[in-house]
Formats: sequence, C-alpha cells, structure tokens
Amino acid sequence: GEGVLLSPGKTLSSYGIRPGNSTDVVLFPVFADPAKQPTVFAEDVREAGFGTTVFQYVKVHGEPRDVAEARHVFGRPLLPWLQEKGKQGQTQTTTVRKEGKFEGARHKMVTVQLKTDGHEVLASCTNMAGDSTCSITLPRDAFVAELQASLCNKMMWASLVLWEGSKQVCGTNQLSNYSVLVGEIFEHSHISGCYHFHQSDVHPAGYSSSGSSLICTLVLEPGKAALLHRFKGDYKRAEELRQLVMHDAQWCVESNELHKEVRICGLATADSFFCHERMGYDGIRLTDCKCYVEVTIPLEQLEQGQTEEFHSASTPGSGWSCGSETYKSAYFLPASLLSVLRTCPSGGASRPFFLQERLNPQCLSDYPYSAFQRLRVRRKSDAMDQPTVDAIRFFRERLCGRLENITINEALKLQEEHMEAARLKPDAEVCGISHTAEETQEAG
Repeated sequence: GEGVLLSPGKTLSSYGIRPGNSTDVVLFPVFADPAKQPTVFAEDVREAGFGTTVFQYVKVHGEPRDVAEARHVFGRPLLPWLQEKGKQGQTQTTTVRKEGKFEGARHKMVTVQLKTDGHEVLASCTNMAGDSTCSITLPRDAFVAELQASLCNKMMWASLVLWEGSKQVCGTNQLSNYSVLVGEIFEHSHISGCYHFHQSDVHPAGYSSSGSSLICTLVLEPGKAALLHRFKGDYKRAEELRQLVMHDAQWCVESNELHKEVRICGLATADSFFCHERMGYDGIRLTDCKCYVEVTIPLEQLEQGQTEEFHSASTPGSGWSCGSETYKSAYFLPASLLSVLRTCPSGGASRPFFLQERLNPQCLSDYPYSAFQRLRVRRKSDAMDQPTVDAIRFFRERLCGRLENITINEALKLQEEHMEAARLKPDAEVCGISHTAEETQEAG
C-alpha cells in the first residue's frame, strides 16, 4: 500500500481506515518539532509510498541505507585466518563509507632522468625536493629491470616501481626508449603477494544436508591491491551470503603508536542476504552495493600468514543420511612468482609449469584478480590438494626475500629441484606424480 501523512483533526475513516482493514495499518510517529523528529533513511520513506511532505517532519540519514547496512554486515575482520595469527590487542579494522579517496600513500618518490651517451645510458635520480640522490651508468641495450635492480642495490631500497605518466613501465622494456621516469619506492615489499584461504564443510541435516564455505583472498602488489571476502551458507531450509570485493584498491604501510599496519583503500562491491524458504528474505538485502572501504591489517599478521595449511576429510553417507566433508587450505604466493604464473608458455618450453597448470590453467594475464569473477561457479577442481600445497611451500621458501620476478626457466628449474627432492622421499606425491617406496628404491 501507499503511505499517507495523517493530519490532526481528521478521522481515520476519512483516510479509508476501517475496522476491516485496520490490522494492516502501521503507524509511524512524526513531529513538527525538530528535536523530536525521528531519523530515517530516504529509501524507507520512498518504499513506504510517502510523499515529499513527510520530509518536513523527519530527519534523513546523511548516507544511503545500503552503505549503513554494509557497515553493519562487514564490521568483523575480513581476513579471519590472519586475525587468528596476530597478537592480542592487534586487530584488523574495516571502515565503510559512501565515498572517499586514498590518502596517506607515503611511498617515497624519485625522478629518474635518462640520457644516452654512445653505448651507455646515464640514469640520474632526484628526490621530490629536487636534490640529487644518485646516478648510475648502464649499457645502452639494458632493460628497465636492470635499472630497477641497480638502483635498489645501490640505495638499499626493497623495491622500485617505475612509471611513465600514469602507466607502469614493464621491466622487459628497453631502457633506451625512455627519457624520464618516475620511481615509487616500496620499503615493505616482503609482504607483497597473494594470500589465500578457503574453508568449507558439509554435514547431514535430516534427510538433506547443510554446509558453508568461506573464501578470502588478499593481493598486494606495487601500486595496487585487491581483497575478497565471501561467506556462503547453504542450509536445510535457508541460505545466506556475505560478499565484499575490492578489485582496484591502493595500499600503504603506516605506523601507529603500537605497531605497523597495512592500510588498503578503494571502491568495493558488497552483496548480502539471508533467505528462508518459508519466511523469505530477512532484513535488508544488499545487491551490488557500491561503497568506499578502508581495511587495516597489522603488518605482523601478514608476515605470519606467509605459510601453508591443508586439510581434507570426508565420511560416506548411510541409509537416508548424506555424508560429510570438511576442507581447509591456506597459502601465500610471493609477488615474484605471480608474473610467471600469468605468462603463457612459449612453444619452445620443454615441459609445463605445474603451478601454472594448477592455479591459472588459462594463463589469464590478470591472475589472481580473475579468480574473483568465478565466485558463483566454483568447481571441485578449484580446491587444493596436498601436492600443490607442497609445491607452493617449496617455491615460497626458495623465493623468500627475492624482489625481482622469476623467469619461466628459473621456475622450471625450481620445479625440477622440487620433484627431485620428492623422489628421495618414500610415499611422496608431488606435482601430481606419485612415487611409492618401491619405485623410489628402484630409482636408487
């Protein structure tokens, strides 16, 4: 029905309200006195069918209803498995607003002037104040990656991202193609990479089943970040969803009075609902809600989160009851490994790169951001297995502290080392190849 503003001195019957339909009437108090006026959401007033006159008797929230609901739904830590690893008193925070912009990117910047002289390129760096900081000489045919590595070694920088205008410069580009570049210095590149967590369970519920799943992904790369939090519950008579996705965010490391923390800011899309098969949707349903989100994570949580975890178990059903399944996996992919996972193998590659086949079989150039798009079409093959987790652990340990991207040849060499180490272990299963104890003895 439509909302009607009741005026003093008129009978209810004059508005069509009679004993036969009065049970369907809901009354809301409004006041001419501003001190007594209730605060409402404009969306509620419009959905109730009230005209614009009612706004003279109520106060309106300064933000949309969906943004306030998103703040309520996503007020808990968005990366709970990292929160569990942190110290007491160090907690993640989530701030949701209607709009905003990223402020506080306190990365140091330098301007790199490039001058070609014969067979050499002279690179001169100046800081934002215009003071000269260093200069180096490279061969004329050097690549951008060589400039980055040389400057980082000389200035003891963790990593350096170079920009030409608003476009990030690829390390494989020829250095002689540029005359001026802007460098962005990152001092905490050891936390750059992809943090992933997936937990799910299914158990009997009468003659049916009930289960839930939680998928969290955090990607930190020089100059950009992304975050995913998705909880899905499929119950016997209801279902629910809580999902927040940030595709194109910014991040920086800041220090407060107690510890350092990573701050991630950007536009997010939020979805949330709880639906019972008989009662329908409960509360406010969020669908493609756009809001500005700021997340802080203690730096120590990310450092401790660079580890692997895997568990998978199931029990068969019996009679009229279904079986049960539990699954949990967590891993960290160093930023130096992401580039080779995105690169299509050349025709001359002697053998496939196992982790690419397992994690990014389509060789998508925007992996792992592309995985955010497949949320509603989860496949059984998306789940991890022990050999893949073991391979990820091996690469993480070998690439610890490395800043520059590895090449496909380096990746294949490490893969061979990993498989060779597995052959020396009885009952090993690595990279999809199972080696029994008897086969190991024969190989020896």
